[in-house]
Amino acid sequence: MTLKTKTLSVVLGALIVTLIAAACGGATTSDIIATSAAANRIENDNATRQAIIDAGGNPDTDREVAVGTGSRAELQRISTDATSTALSFASPTPTATVLVINVPEGPTLTDADNPIVQIENLGIFVPDILKVKVGTTVTWENGRRSASSVKSDADAAEQFDSDAFSKGTFDKEPARFSHTFMILGCHKYASLYSGDSGTGAVCVVE
Repeated sequence: MTLKTKTLSVVLGALIVTLIAAACGGATTSDIIATSAAANRIENDNATRQAIIDAGGNPDTDREVAVGTGSRAELQRISTDATSTALSFASPTPTATVLVINVPEGPTLTDADNPIVQIENLGIFVPDILKVKVGTTVTWENGRRSASSVKSDADAAEQFDSDAFSKGTFDKEPARFSHTFMILGCHKYASLYSGDSGTGAVCVVE
């Protein structure tokens, strides 16, 4: 009996046993999957042994099998190698838009100006950059049902974090978060919620 015949017998035998057990209610789905996997391993091992024998080798000591040029095995190996190479050079997915800070021209806002930043779709901040006088309170408004947040960058000199806030189902006014800026400099922030891509900055001057 050749290895191919033996392989077929083993696989068929395993499947028959599995089907009988399942019909009798003695096997679970996990049992069937495990049995099929074991049969596949036996089939693959026997096919490898037969390939080594056909090539004139010893299946008990030689486990490397040459892959034929243009064979499905070679094409699969080429595809796998190409995918691995592409993944190794893939750049990480950005989590937010990079914001280049330019201090806005024009007057410096104060509390009397009531500076407000609107949070629009995708968590975009409008305006994305504010210039305020030290001691000014800035308010962010979210009139959407979707939650957003306002959190300073980890390296920002002034730290603030709104946590999640959104307009409630029966609320007539948008949800708000406010922070009073006391440290000079441009303080970057972003929304950390999935789907939000907006970043912003508050530039505090004398």
